[in-house]
Amino acid sequence: MSLRPSAYLILLSLASLLSIGLTSTSHAQAAAAKIKVACVGDSITFGSGIADRENASYPAQLQKLLGDNFEVKNFGVSGRTMISKSPSAWINTKQYKDALQ
Repeated sequence: MSLRPSAYLILLSLASLLSIGLTSTSHAQAAAAKIKVACVGDSITFGSGIADRENASYPAQLQKLLGDNFEVKNFGVSGRTMISKSPSAWINTKQYKDALQ
């Protein structure tokens, strides 16, 4: 899998945030708990047009890239928007509430 330069920046930013977030966690806690990554924005995370979504969608590729210490899940909802004042806002869905958990 080859990554575009922008993907490196996103992964670098993710790694930076994770290292900051783990400083208050003991090494034993960090080793025992998986770091959870929530993917949102269904049109990109669902993998429209991808034949094997289970293995080839963005969340699946991110899971493979990050490894077993991470738990990557897709919380995107088709036809929803990130605009909170919209009647079809993603924040009004069960998936949003699940992502917060």
